[in-house]
Amino acid sequence: MNYNDFLKTKTYSCESVGFDVDYSELNQTLFPIQKDVVKIALKKGRMCLFTDTGTGKTRMQLQFAKSVFDHTHKPVLVVAYLAVVNQTKSEGLQMGIDVNICRTQHDVKPGINITKWCLLDYLTVMK
Repeated sequence: MNYNDFLKTKTYSCESVGFDVDYSELNQTLFPIQKDVVKIALKKGRMCLFTDTGTGKTRMQLQFAKSVFDHTHKPVLVVAYLAVVNQTKSEGLQMGIDVNICRTQHDVKPGINITKWCLLDYLTVMK
């Protein structure tokens, strides 16, 4: 085995399981780089956004969640720390995206729902 063949054995790929969106479907308040990141994440279907401080991770997360809801018509649940819940709802309002704060399963609505991670025991997966 030569070195190039060896390197080929070390490659890893993750097939895309998501869906495509057009840039026109993404919130106009996002910067072009944020739209690119969201578009790639939606296409991949599962992806972490390890972007730097101040790059708009919450806005990208909200757009990702909205696009998933628009595509599947199933509720989306965002799990966050306590201090982030209200911040995310506020950020959503600035973008024109409604974010529903949940404490129990009965609070879950169609669209984007957010809860504190410590309340997960009170929420179950909707079918």
